[in-house]
Amino acid sequence: MNSFNHFPWWDYLNQHLFDSERPFIWSFEKFRHVNRVQKLERCWEHSEVRLLERCWQQETDEKNF
Repeated sequence: MNSFNHFPWWDYLNQHLFDSERPFIWSFEKFRHVNRVQKLERCWEHSEVRLLERCWQQETDEKNF
């Protein structure tokens, strides 16, 4: 498959032009890299939250015994 088809076009085209915290990335390759890193970070955060919630649930279950 062509990697061009897997490019995150929607994310690229929806970048904010004048955002000082996240400047617009013109380079496709750089954007692809930054986008992948951001997705991994979101997945990592989501995994941490689920793990913490599971631990919290176990603690509360143990207290109820």
